[in-house]
Amino acid sequence: MTPPQRREPSELTGLKKSVQRIEKAAIELSALTRGGHRITGRRTPRMRDGSPPEELTPEQRKKRTDKAKAARKARRKNRRKR
Repeated sequence: MTPPQRREPSELTGLKKSVQRIEKAAIELSALTRGGHRITGRRTPRMRDGSPPEELTPEQRKKRTDKAKAARKARRKNRRKR
């Protein structure tokens, strides 16, 4: 028989939550100051010299979307298996 799971003290849980809140706010703030996405902090991709990357050709874009679609389909399939 396994021993009962030890629960962490509630103060620790509270601390963890506040740390998460602070981290989220920090990401948001830095993203906003640098012109990025509010939640993920992701900015538009840039080359080393600061210029935006070259545009994709329609074939490259199609290949990318097809791969993404296939990946989504595979994830759905895996979910059904479980």
